[in-house]
Amino acid sequence: ESGGRYTHNGGTISGKSKMYGGAVFVASGGHFTMESGEISGCSAKYGGAIYVANGGECIINGGTITKNKAEVAPAIYVEKGGSITISGESIIKENTIAKFIRIGPEETVGSVSSSLKLKTTTFGTFPQTYVGDSMNTTLENWYSGKAKVKTYTIRGSQVWDAYEYTDGELYARGKSLPYDTIYKYENGTTIKSTGAAVWFKVEPIKWYILNYDAWKNGGEDIELLSELALTSYVRFDDSSNIWSGSELQMWLNGNFYNTAFDEYEKDLIKKSEVKNNITGDYNSSTSDGKGTTTSDYIYCKSYWEMYDSDGVFKNDANRHCSPTDFALSNNCYMPAGFSTGYRAGTCSWWLRSAGSPDNYAFYVYIYTGGFRFNPVDTEYHGVRPALHLNLSAQ
Repeated sequence: ESGGRYTHNGGTISGKSKMYGGAVFVASGGHFTMESGEISGCSAKYGGAIYVANGGECIINGGTITKNKAEVAPAIYVEKGGSITISGESIIKENTIAKFIRIGPEETVGSVSSSLKLKTTTFGTFPQTYVGDSMNTTLENWYSGKAKVKTYTIRGSQVWDAYEYTDGELYARGKSLPYDTIYKYENGTTIKSTGAAVWFKVEPIKWYILNYDAWKNGGEDIELLSELALTSYVRFDDSSNIWSGSELQMWLNGNFYNTAFDEYEKDLIKKSEVKNNITGDYNSSTSDGKGTTTSDYIYCKSYWEMYDSDGVFKNDANRHCSPTDFALSNNCYMPAGFSTGYRAGTCSWWLRSAGSPDNYAFYVYIYTGGFRFNPVDTEYHGVRPALHLNLSAQ
């Protein structure tokens, strides 16, 4: 604190974690000197090892600061007005930028009649919100000749190139493919017609935490399900309802995985053992497991997981889901005038379970939140990814 002085002459500070300064926080008027010893394996959002506030003083004359991590400044963060001096034989090495999961507030899940509330978090990014007509024109006039940062390939001709604009934000450009031109984006703007150039802001993905209580009581990982249907136009497959090797599985673990998450985020995603059913066998607790078990970074929930009377989503009202603006411009079907959530309406969304016959797969039905199955080559269901994060990797 102000007037406080600490000199580190030896020994190791390790394994500590705080929001500001994993090992050491130097307040205004405080003084920290490091002559020898080590700060290692600590983490924070700002300043993995040390945070120096405005008016604080930090002097590093020796010692080692190594293998710490933070979202911003993995070794030392110095506010404007803070003071730092580094000299002598001090060693600062192998400190890395990392992503940290922050638990958000509880929010109501599903329709307006739902009483289910789940904790939320944000993780990864994806095109989601229409930029508005004015910004759409601005970006369209600006992007020519600029280098694209990444490409989101939904399927076939639905390809969206992302560019970093002068405001430092990422925006994705492609051609609109609405299921119906009567839809409106969340800001009230009429959806762009088929073939029109349209831009969406690449934004953090919000997720529901499905097992928060279990994780809080000692679990190593959390299971996430996206709040919204992030896109549509991804078929389950062209002919088969087997999850293993399906178009939907390949897209989630291919283009989506590689564009939605950076390398630090990928380190936190746990490969999950995903149990599957076989054609027509879906309505018992043993149905998942009779099919081929897969190992997936990203997956869709199964019929039984969403139906289980002991599960989080046991009530139909809890399963309603709204699409993003981006999903609406990628062929997502949303009944006009039908609304059960906070957005303009809801959509159906794919599950990973085989239905009956063997070219039909399950989805969550728009109107009731119940279950039906459609031909696997249906193109208008939403995609709502799920994944596990290994938080011990933080």
